[in-house]
Amino acid sequence: MPDYDVREGFKYDYKLGMWHKLDLEKGAIADNPSWCDAVGAGLQPFLFVKT
Repeated sequence: MPDYDVREGFKYDYKLGMWHKLDLEKGAIADNPSWCDAVGAGLQPFLFVKT
């Protein structure tokens, strides 16, 4: 992330149905991990999960 000056990173665990967020300055973010500060919106509505 620092090499490309990316401030936020996200991962969605399909098996557990959980978001994980990493902030470049703050580290792991547990509170509302699907919220993207750069976009100003949550990423959950953009995720398509086949059931």
